[in-house]
Amino acid sequence: MRNDVLLVSLAGAMLLAFAACGGTEEASPGDADAGTTTSVPTSSGGTSGGTSGGTSTSGGTGTSSSGGSDGGSDGGSPDGGGTTPGTPTQGCGAPAAQSGFVNGLSIQVDGATRTYALFVPPTYDVNKPYPLVFAFHGDGGTGSAIRATMKLEEQASGAAIFVYPDGLAKTWELDQKAATNKDIKLVTALVDKLSATYCTDSTRRFASGVSRGAYFANQLACRSPRPFRAVATHAGGGPYGLDGEYDNNGNWACTAPVPAAVVVHGANDDLGNFGAESRDFYRVTNGCKTTSKAYAPSPCIAYDGCAAGKPVVFCKIPSLGHGYWASGPTVTWSFFSSL
Repeated sequence: MRNDVLLVSLAGAMLLAFAACGGTEEASPGDADAGTTTSVPTSSGGTSGGTSGGTSTSGGTGTSSSGGSDGGSDGGSPDGGGTTPGTPTQGCGAPAAQSGFVNGLSIQVDGATRTYALFVPPTYDVNKPYPLVFAFHGDGGTGSAIRATMKLEEQASGAAIFVYPDGLAKTWELDQKAATNKDIKLVTALVDKLSATYCTDSTRRFASGVSRGAYFANQLACRSPRPFRAVATHAGGGPYGLDGEYDNNGNWACTAPVPAAVVVHGANDDLGNFGAESRDFYRVTNGCKTTSKAYAPSPCIAYDGCAAGKPVVFCKIPSLGHGYWASGPTVTWSFFSSL
């Protein structure tokens, strides 16, 4: 058994003890280290605490550029990246739907009315498959508020469609399997609706989130019946298995293809080092080496030798607490657009 895997499991157990102390923001669930083809030991966990949502920038900003590449770095795509031709959905070629930003949209999911906000580029082309990007707020937040925080549309410059769902009671369900998880069902319904209404690329679905929204992005990507190409998480942890999902050796595997990942975590996050657990999960599961190279913006690093199409980037930000890094928009979109 690999030593780095054992360390991930031990770190998850320590984090669960820390989470029991509570706090005003999100205490983290456990972690996992497994994929669809490789199972590795892990700690199971539950949920506790609340998170920061909306405009949740906190702490310092490390290398605090909010646009372009700021410092050190190789730029370009990390190992395993590189773009491929898009796969259009059934909405391609359909009469032009509404474009621009619209808040307060609704969809029926299992008899409940769920709400979300949507941004479609004003220059939307009905014959061009667009990436579909989901962004998830923290506890107490809303979709429209996290849009203002994450500022991804500015980076994309009309190259993607963005979806900002609202969690029930302003939170996300983490501890249910896909078949019974109300929020995974919401995302599935939105993927199906938007893919039929707009020209999207079924091979380029992305998920990002802050705090509990980051936890949900990881759980979603690991369990969703609609595969996600990559995740970008900020001040969150996971994915992790649920009770009854571990075998007798403590192994657990995602039920969906494991995505590429960029993990951003503040060095001064007082809720714990769960970003490092997410990093280790993706690094091990995606077959990466322990060696790395610089990745823009600084101080991010990209791990070497990852499986094709499964790069892993980690950004540990000096002076940043539990919040969203000022260069979060840059690293999130540059990573997504490289795939």
